[in-house]
Amino acid sequence: MVANIYTSTNSGGAWTERTGAGSRNWTSIASSSTGTNLAACVNGGWIYTSTDSGANWIEREDIARNWTSIASSSDGATLAAVVTDGYIYISTDYGVTWTAQTGAGSRSWNAIAASSDGVKLAAVVIGGSIWTGTLDPNGALQVSLIPPEAITAGARWQVDGGEWRNSGATVTGLSVGEHAIAYKSVTDWISPGNETVTIVKDQTATVAGTYVQMVKGDVNGDGQVDLADAILSLQVLSGLVPDYINPVADVNSDTKIGMAEAIHAMQKAAGQ
Repeated sequence: MVANIYTSTNSGGAWTERTGAGSRNWTSIASSSTGTNLAACVNGGWIYTSTDSGANWIEREDIARNWTSIASSSDGATLAAVVTDGYIYISTDYGVTWTAQTGAGSRSWNAIAASSDGVKLAAVVIGGSIWTGTLDPNGALQVSLIPPEAITAGARWQVDGGEWRNSGATVTGLSVGEHAIAYKSVTDWISPGNETVTIVKDQTATVAGTYVQMVKGDVNGDGQVDLADAILSLQVLSGLVPDYINPVADVNSDTKIGMAEAIHAMQKAAGQ
């Protein structure tokens, strides 16, 4: 039957017709504990979510499926939905993205339920069995480092002050929330600045850290030798003490920044 969604704010005493998501073949709806975050699914259509108790709706998933049931955690962040002759799908970002859970197989799923934290799930198959599963309540982090020359020189990363790790390594079991990433100092390279990453339940966050090679004459350490370095060299020569000087910018091995570096930078800027 094709119809609209209806919501109630007084335990079913009165109902409001919600036309924002359209008149469709709705098969299931789920709510957060406050009733603010809603999610509904359509047989032969899409999943729709609302963050204002059903006043407005957003279409989710770019492929129409035979959705039969949907469940929500108490905060509405974790959603689980099932497809007839398809898979169980999970979203841990309020329905923005969805991942097929192929481990339980493609089946005639009929209904699904979730615990308040969204970690424990139970689903049933038409003419089949009851299935239960558990989502990882934590998340993971993978950091890639570039360029390869920096990795060869010893570039590494760490999370929350832990062990130094190689480029591409993945750390699992991280609690949901913010975590600190730091990068190892490498001789003749400028390390990426420390940063914070947000870990989401049952997802792997990916971060790329870029090292910049220090170049002789690159007084300001921006990876280039140009007029800015010449000016900074002359400022140092006049007695100015800048906040930062590239420690390998010295071009004539006199352990000082001055006229030699200024001349070198001007020559480079002129294409010599």
